[in-house]
Amino acid sequence: MRRLPELLVLAVWIFSAAVFSRLPARVAGDVSWLLPLPVSTPAREASRVFLAFAIPGVLVVLLAAFRWATSESGRTATERALPSWLGTPGGHPAEYEKFSATMDQIILCIVALVASVHVGFLASALGWDGPIPTVVGLVFGVALSAMGNVMPRLRPNPIAGLRTEAMMRNPVAWRNAHASFGRIWLVGGAVVIATALLAPRYWMIAFIAVLIVSLISAPIVTRRTLDAQHNATKV
Repeated sequence: MRRLPELLVLAVWIFSAAVFSRLPARVAGDVSWLLPLPVSTPAREASRVFLAFAIPGVLVVLLAAFRWATSESGRTATERALPSWLGTPGGHPAEYEKFSATMDQIILCIVALVASVHVGFLASALGWDGPIPTVVGLVFGVALSAMGNVMPRLRPNPIAGLRTEAMMRNPVAWRNAHASFGRIWLVGGAVVIATALLAPRYWMIAFIAVLIVSLISAPIVTRRTLDAQHNATKV
């Protein structure tokens, strides 16, 4: 599991290189397979080099940033650069070793999301016949459910998860908010999967709706936790 994100990024580079010669010299940025609404402005053209290797390059930078941030030097630099409240409760450094498997799964899901969109763009540019929106939507739904399943196991840290000041200062608020967040993503992923299968043009709307609902729920759960703790101290 630890090196699966790196292997996926490598697979994306190999696939991009394999189809590179078959791409047109100039490619229109067709997003009709991704968005359910008609696009009024004409698609901008980009070189095939950009289409084939821009997103894979971003994946390399993204993955390297995640790995560095969880390293010893990255932790030190992060603690110095970020506001003090973004540190973990009690001022202790994040013990990534205790939830490294959870972090690896989250990183893998993020890489899979970006990689699926990249492959979708390549498939569209190559004119491949097939259910591109369905396949990409399924990847997003599965990844969302997978992250929802592990989100409650994530511990306070300055690079992943919901990082408001109240959550970072209160471990109970963090735990409750991420448990709620995880449940919504777990169920929401199933909704995205069903939408991708039954109405593939609208899976992106379902995905965005799940994100909005989860982001709204997190501060509500945090506030309820803080209020309950405050009331308990008064008794």
